[in-house]
Amino acid sequence: GCGVVARECLANGFLSGAIRRDTRFDEGSLNARYSREEIEERVDYAECLKGELLKDDIDTLPQGVYRWILDQPGVSLALSGAKNPWELSDPIRATKALSYSESALSTIESVHQRDFCPA
Repeated sequence: GCGVVARECLANGFLSGAIRRDTRFDEGSLNARYSREEIEERVDYAECLKGELLKDDIDTLPQGVYRWILDQPGVSLALSGAKNPWELSDPIRATKALSYSESALSTIESVHQRDFCPA
């Protein structure tokens, strides 16, 4: 009888597809706390997920992440944290994409090795 609101869906940008292994964060930024090794590990992990999340009607990693989150039992809403209208395009497209099959969800879950800690 209750729903879940998912937050930090893109793991502080690591699941946005915009952060690369060589990305440097400004001192004082939220992600500056990560070591080079942690950044590389998170980017590699995102690439592994991307390989499983992209499908016919999912074009980008963020779309796949939002669709995957929305396919989880009990999840009613996935917050995007969009800063401008353009950043809403992936979450909106994800709501229109077909849900992942049980088989696909099982495969994704086998790749999903860890949770990103919230900020």
